[in-house]
Amino acid sequence: MDELFLKRGRPKSIMNNPSYWEFLLSWWPNRNDPNVLWLWYEDMKEDHKATVIKVAEFLGYDCKDAELIDIAYKNSTFDFMKEHEVKFDEHTWKQHNNVRCSLSPDAGLNSSKVMNGGRHPKPKLSTETLTQLDLKWKEVVTAQTGFASYDEMRKSFSVFK
Repeated sequence: MDELFLKRGRPKSIMNNPSYWEFLLSWWPNRNDPNVLWLWYEDMKEDHKATVIKVAEFLGYDCKDAELIDIAYKNSTFDFMKEHEVKFDEHTWKQHNNVRCSLSPDAGLNSSKVMNGGRHPKPKLSTETLTQLDLKWKEVVTAQTGFASYDEMRKSFSVFK
């Protein structure tokens, strides 16, 4: 974790694989922009339908259209995405890039962005790792945002507030 995750800092360009914290902070100046909606994975897992409604409202759709909301809800479930996983990857880009890189056109096409629906049991991080992550948060994120933790930031922006 130290070498691959915690030591990665701010790149020269945000497009050069920034750390999680730097990527998060790259959006911080735009947090109140009318065309930016901050969403949290935990909110979606906690109440998927409320999150779908929040996204629909943000995009200007009529949230009173129950049929439309139901379609969006169904089409954003893990089961739907797993059943149609080719629609949720970058196979078209891979095919073109493979040719450009002199690879077989089907190289890497058997992978999917839709994984297995979660890890069971979920791996537990050690106390030392959790401490390192907390220190990194405070060093990078708290300094710029004032939020002492991910949970504090999430509560501030949650769709359920």
